[in-house]
Amino acid sequence: MQKLTLLVMVAALLLVAPSALAGGGKKYEGDFSGSGSVSFKVEKRQDGKKVVNYKFRDLVVNCGGIPKLTSGSLLFAVSVNKNKFETRAVVGNPSDPKSSLSLKGELSKRKANGTLRVFGSEVTVGGDPPERDECDSGKTNWDASR
Repeated sequence: MQKLTLLVMVAALLLVAPSALAGGGKKYEGDFSGSGSVSFKVEKRQDGKKVVNYKFRDLVVNCGGIPKLTSGSLLFAVSVNKNKFETRAVVGNPSDPKSSLSLKGELSKRKANGTLRVFGSEVTVGGDPPERDECDSGKTNWDASR
């Protein structure tokens, strides 16, 4: 009977382990000063710590004096060096982008903070269907915790 119980426990562990590994990393969630939210994970990989799945939602941008909301995500991992990370992403030609994103952040024990700026001539704003407009969020502070 003990062997059967042990076998069932091992089988259950093998079923749970892959899903636990797939969701690995420490998840951070927070918000911007003003409005909007931010979330991301920090994963330890063979080549060092990485920020992955960075997403922001309902960030206020100024579009010709009219406040609008934008949302988006990074489709690549960002390296963490000495608990700091920084990147720039563009839509379009890197020398003349349609829109740009600048992200900086710093990690501490259970918290993170930084700045995000989204700007350009074709920033995606609005709802369904979204539109593109010339907008700038300015450098906006964010705080997150896990």
